Amino acid sequence: MSDPVAIRVLIDDGTPRMSFPFRIHLSLTVFRLKQMIEAQEGFTVGEQDVFFHGNPLQDNLTLGQQGIMEDTQLDIRVNFQDIPSPTRKKGSTSTSEDCVVPDIDDEDNVFNFEQPRVPADPRMWNKWEVMEWLKWATERYSIRDVTADKFLMNGKGLCMLGVDGFLYRVPRGGDVLHSDFNKRVTAAVEQSRHMQSYLNPGASNFYYVY
Repeated sequence: MSDPVAIRVLIDDGTPRMSFPFRIHLSLTVFRLKQMIEAQEGFTVGEQDVFFHGNPLQDNLTLGQQGIMEDTQLDIRVNFQDIPSPTRKKGSTSTSEDCVVPDIDDEDNVFNFEQPRVPADPRMWNKWEVMEWLKWATERYSIRDVTADKFLMNGKGLCMLGVDGFLYRVPRGGDVLHSDFNKRVTAAVEQSRHMQSYLNPGASNFYYVY
């Protein structure tokens, strides 16, 4: 096997990102690259489309066979099984405004119960913390027939799904999972806004969810 070369990978998952370096053997297939991205970023193989100069790469061919060389940049677009995300603000042109959620209903406050051991802000969750929350939520709400492999993504990935994405993955109970997740995002956004107002009293009230 030849020595690994350095390429750059830019993942388009609907949130602002910078490309990052990736050392890989050009004799590996695109499918294997997707598996490596899944292990590192949490996006499943089926949710990734890999492009080089705007052209899609074939999973069964090696990177070298498809013209990839050192210092090449690959674009990986996350499609989440082509599920539309209804959570983007109407008329918004910002890629950072993905999670737009209703206010928390005090009568159904998810924080009244024992909580999963994850960061308070779901947007910061890695894929393991998503799994921890998913396990907690399915037990808390008695949701059955949940396939954890369908949620192999980070917190920002969950933000993009919307209720349709949750229901696609969990037809019976996906809306409940979506509601719990969105209430947590709402609380995190409010906390961020209060902190911003405290630190910058004269700052604008506008803020971004990213």
